[in-house]
Amino acid sequence: MASARRAKLLIFLACSILTAASNGVKQSADIGNANYPPSSDDLHNDPHKMDPLYIPPGTYEVTQKDPYYPSHIGSDRSRFRRDSNENFTSMVDRMEKVSRVVNGISIQQGIINGTIKPDALIAEFLNFGSLTISEIEAINVDEVAKVVDEIHGLSKKLTKDAGIDKIENRFILYESLLKKTKGIGQTLTIPEFNQYSEAVKELMKANHDQNEFLKTLRPLEAFSQYMNTLDRDDKKSPITTGDMLLLFDTSYPRVKSIDGFGTTLLKDEVLRNVQIFEPVDEVNRAVSMFQADTGVSIFAPNDDQPMTAMKENVETLIALSAKTKPSISVLENLRLLFVTRHHIRGNRQLTQTPGYPNGISDFGLVFGDLKDSWIQEAVDGQSDALAKALYNLRELKTHLQTSEGSFHLDSAEETNLMTTNGEMIELSRFTGIFDDLAKSIGNIKVTGDSTEMQPKNIKEFQNLMRSISLLSNHLRALEVVVDVSGKLVADEGGHMKRLLEIIKNPTQETAFSQLDTLRRDPEFKKVVELVRTAEKPIGLLFNTTESGNNTIIEMAKAVNEHLHQLQPYLDGLGGFLTKMDTLRKVTGVDQVGAAIRAIQHYRNHTFKSSGFEKISNKVNNAKNSLTKLQKSLADMKGDTTPESTALVELRDLFTDSQNIGAATRVFRSMQMAKDKKLVVVTPAMSDVVKKLKNVSPKQQEQLNQLLGLDNELTTLIGAIGKIETSVKPSTSTDMVSLWPIFSLANGAKGISMDFLEISDTIEMLSNDPNLKNHQQDLLKIKNDLDTLDSMGLDYSKHQTAIKDTAESLKQLDLFFASYERKVTSAVASVSAPPSAQNSISGSGGINAETEEPDWNKPIVFIPIILVGLFCIGGIVGAIIYWILKNRVFKIVIEDRVYEIYLADIICRILCFIKHYKQENEQMLYSTGFKLYFLALFEHTCKPTIALKKQLPKNERLQIGENKKLFRGDQYIPANQIKYRNNFKLALFQPPQLGSQENDEVPETVGSFYWAMKTCKANLVVCLAKIGSDCFQYFPVKVGDSLRFANKQLVVTCKSLEKEHEGKVQMRTLEVKFKGYSAFTITHAHYEEWTNNFFPSDNLSPIVTILMKMDKEKKMVFMHCDSGLYRSGILAQVLMNKSQLGPDHGCLDYGSSVNKVRKFCSGVIKDGIEFLNMAAITFKFIRALKESSPDKKFSDITKTHIDIIETCILELSKNAKIELDFEKLHVMMNGKKDVAKGSEVLVKSKKEHAIKGTNANPSRGQSPSQILGIKVDNRPIADEKLQNTLDAAMTVRDGGVKRKKKVKENITEPDDDVPGVPPLVHDPEELKKEDAKELKKEDEKGMNTAEEKEMKPVDEKGMKKEEEKAMITAEPEENVQIDKVSGAPTVENRKKEKKENPLVYFEGPPSDWGSEDDPPKKKAK
Repeated sequence: MASARRAKLLIFLACSILTAASNGVKQSADIGNANYPPSSDDLHNDPHKMDPLYIPPGTYEVTQKDPYYPSHIGSDRSRFRRDSNENFTSMVDRMEKVSRVVNGISIQQGIINGTIKPDALIAEFLNFGSLTISEIEAINVDEVAKVVDEIHGLSKKLTKDAGIDKIENRFILYESLLKKTKGIGQTLTIPEFNQYSEAVKELMKANHDQNEFLKTLRPLEAFSQYMNTLDRDDKKSPITTGDMLLLFDTSYPRVKSIDGFGTTLLKDEVLRNVQIFEPVDEVNRAVSMFQADTGVSIFAPNDDQPMTAMKENVETLIALSAKTKPSISVLENLRLLFVTRHHIRGNRQLTQTPGYPNGISDFGLVFGDLKDSWIQEAVDGQSDALAKALYNLRELKTHLQTSEGSFHLDSAEETNLMTTNGEMIELSRFTGIFDDLAKSIGNIKVTGDSTEMQPKNIKEFQNLMRSISLLSNHLRALEVVVDVSGKLVADEGGHMKRLLEIIKNPTQETAFSQLDTLRRDPEFKKVVELVRTAEKPIGLLFNTTESGNNTIIEMAKAVNEHLHQLQPYLDGLGGFLTKMDTLRKVTGVDQVGAAIRAIQHYRNHTFKSSGFEKISNKVNNAKNSLTKLQKSLADMKGDTTPESTALVELRDLFTDSQNIGAATRVFRSMQMAKDKKLVVVTPAMSDVVKKLKNVSPKQQEQLNQLLGLDNELTTLIGAIGKIETSVKPSTSTDMVSLWPIFSLANGAKGISMDFLEISDTIEMLSNDPNLKNHQQDLLKIKNDLDTLDSMGLDYSKHQTAIKDTAESLKQLDLFFASYERKVTSAVASVSAPPSAQNSISGSGGINAETEEPDWNKPIVFIPIILVGLFCIGGIVGAIIYWILKNRVFKIVIEDRVYEIYLADIICRILCFIKHYKQENEQMLYSTGFKLYFLALFEHTCKPTIALKKQLPKNERLQIGENKKLFRGDQYIPANQIKYRNNFKLALFQPPQLGSQENDEVPETVGSFYWAMKTCKANLVVCLAKIGSDCFQYFPVKVGDSLRFANKQLVVTCKSLEKEHEGKVQMRTLEVKFKGYSAFTITHAHYEEWTNNFFPSDNLSPIVTILMKMDKEKKMVFMHCDSGLYRSGILAQVLMNKSQLGPDHGCLDYGSSVNKVRKFCSGVIKDGIEFLNMAAITFKFIRALKESSPDKKFSDITKTHIDIIETCILELSKNAKIELDFEKLHVMMNGKKDVAKGSEVLVKSKKEHAIKGTNANPSRGQSPSQILGIKVDNRPIADEKLQNTLDAAMTVRDGGVKRKKKVKENITEPDDDVPGVPPLVHDPEELKKEDAKELKKEDEKGMNTAEEKEMKPVDEKGMKKEEEKAMITAEPEENVQIDKVSGAPTVENRKKEKKENPLVYFEGPPSDWGSEDDPPKKKAK
């Protein structure tokens, strides 16, 4: 659509050039004549007349012949010329017009006689709020800019070297030590030790039969296993299910109570309570930490210099923090001026402009109000005279609009302002906090001999603590098992008995139904939860032999054997505790940890704010515009026209304007509240708000007000309805006739609530991670509160003005009568000057004739012809360029790219498992697949862009104008995504029917179909469930029709085809707009995929839809329930496909996601969506490559496909597996990128000899780097997994090298890659292959435009020769890869797990990017 507009613009410019060329010939003859320049009577030559509200002087002329001129001033002024409109809305409109006119007169009077406050007038019009103009003029942005520059240089000032790093680690250690020893002092005792010791001895005497105990426990273990099996049964075999039901039934009677053993072993609670040893355990940890590295923990003489540098870093942070304080107040004023000023509060105080609650927009309506027939009669026919008297207000409005425009920032500048404000507020937190620390930082140290700071028997004490912990764990486990077994055996309420009746006598025919009945029973769920609490305790009690002690009694004996080690250990802590007590008394030591963390944060922090130059210029321009506005107001005092003079000589309407304006604001607010009928808090959100915790008392009070808001609104709207029905029609056009209506609001209180304050609280809560699921609902509440704030619902503050309105209306009637007499007499005494009369009569007028050029001279036509030919050529060229540029071409994925893509995924999974898992940990392929993509999202694709409130034009979909149907809107909310092959995809929210109660919710079905018509779209994809997620905007059955857009639109279902067992429904719809020809579209509907369910076991329907979209040459429309989740994932899948070629098979997921987010910032919001996107991408690309029946791939490629298919099938079973962020952080070590951990090269013995051959030129790698991972040569325990990884690397890296034409001669085998033959690259053989390739290219030609468009887009700066080689490269002939034996396939997966489950790697942790890694070099 944008390209079409450009073509139209070129045509328009061409026509304009032709017109200008022809006019240029004539203009040369006009210049210098008496009739040049043209007369100012021409509308286009007078800027004032371009204003639609312009009233030319002389339009109105008041004379005594006016039929409305009063014949006797003392007579009754009631006039019965027309009836007033009795409709409430019309009466409010009339009040607003009166208020605006009266306020305009008051302003004009104040300007001329000097009684008005110019600064206050300007502040109210421009909505400056609490800011005064003097405060605005005092804003010094230059000082803020200096502080911003200092902030950006902060990281360089916070120095760091080995010495400083040591001091920082020491201070962090001291903070931890002080926390662990807090409140202990210099000695440590355990008051309950004697009680614990006696309890251990008593337990040792207990009579306990371990064999009988285990015999009693085994039936409970079996019952627990059978119950879990039933709870997780997937009902694959009725025989298996029936057997499990039978075992469950027969195992329950064998369960016995273990209460007798509990009575024997659980006598004393103190044995199960290890909290009495927590203080000594914490001190023991502190001692271990201190002794772990005494070079850090103990002060050394050479630490003086780094301590001084550390002090300078703290002082630097303190100094900059102090400088931010003044800047924050400036930034806050700028925020009020440029951000929040645009929200106009309805209850704001208006002293000078009470008749203009909307500011300048209302002010511009005055001259239109004077044309209203009722107003003309109400002002005694003096509208023309008032228009002349208020003429200066037109100029004031223009200056106000100019000044208003100067107080605007674009989105980038506004973001920069808010970001800078946030960063300075963050820095200002440290003002005054670290002052004491900076003074005493040199005293924060521990000196002395480390051997004197730890007990001698530390190892014996640690053995004692392990024995105590082991005994406590087993006793607590026994306590749980005793409780569970007792409840099961007692069966209070007979629940178990009823459950056993349900599953009695299971057969193959009834097994599944009995199981379903059992699962639906709520008591079964309770029993399952109860038994699961005993699973781990039972396992612990059965594994007592692992501790070296067979029974709890033996564990008690082990504790008793080591108890005598406790007191010597406590005595040996004196030296360490004394040092800690001394350190704690140093002033400022409690802030040492916070200071170090702040320094480390800002040393490595990149501030997001940018320079302040643009904002500084905007502020200076705004100040200049204010100066000009003040000057223009001062110049208006000299208005001496008769009409203006008459206004000044009459009553000052300032008080009357305030009264009528305030009273009118009440009725305006009533009308807005009546029309909106908002429901702010839904019942669901009411429950959420009630459950909110961790809020301040003030916020809780605000939330309580919010919960009662809807009741108050209901009461208010009911009262407004009564006032509305009480409005009586009046036949009078006197101002005083409005008083009965104004009086209806006498005593109205409205709602005196600070909506904006509550809105800020709700906005803060919407950013709470715990309320992420309710974020959109909270933001809707915020928007509704902002709307209510703009209405001005607090009527109590206007009650005095309403009461005084009666007198003001009477005075207005007298004012306009007096003004009529003054203006009439003044106009009668003024005569037109002779020159003006001569001009009007025609003497001295402008000659309308113009000199015509001599068209007989051939030279006149030469420039016209040349310009015409040039324009025609430009138009033709633009049309051809537009056609070629917007043509959708097909993207073909080469076989070799596909093989590399598969191998790259396998490398990513295996490398991630290798470095993520801990030693001896087991991990499946499928687990690694899921965790890798979750980690990849967190590291490279986590969204950082806030959601936009309104789509910019480049993200909205342009539609053809249709004012009859859609109020002339040319854009509809949709994210239009353009792919590199010119394919276009539009993402929508589902069309809605609209609300009959709320006009603010329009119907969008008509605009949706109209957009398809104007965009000539043939396919719409619906991924929403009709009825719950989406309104039914299309007919379901063949032959049915639905009408929308006030019956201007008819949609008929012509055909219906069902695919994938009815899961995908393809409909042909005929769409007919009234007055337009019908057109047909294809509607694809798939609703199995929901927000809570991803069909990982059957993605074929989704792939089918993607295949249909991929074949489309025109724009495709797609929506789900939000236009972001499922729609965004499929949009991303298509982008991945288009990027696979430029990425040479090694898909850069982060870059691809960001390309889509440029068009639609809300897609792929979390790791699960990212994982689903990766799975669908694989399925889609596989379907594209395997669509040909004769397509064959190597054995290794088939193995890769089987592995990935297995991973995707297991996604549903791995739903509860989550990413361990702490483990991920440890793995990453803050140095390398997990996104690049997929490409792995095994170091060969000839690494230095073949340097350069293993690099990936498309990624800019050096040979010794492996995209973020430096892999050691440690072996992998599972040889099959090692072979799989080696083979995948050979396919991936060999493929990339072949595409880049690497011609090194490598003849020696790589012994470090077992099972893979060596890569042999003969230079002579490569030359022959290259000659063949060039010959094929010459034959192929690449001459047609279509073939050129099929070449992948060069997005990474590759040379054209390299791109050509990449496209035409054949598969590597010398690489012979056998299928990896034992790799899991879909068919033999169960069998393979039994023989060799392929579950883990073993070995020491790898080095994720050590300092030995050479720096990366950018690819040429």
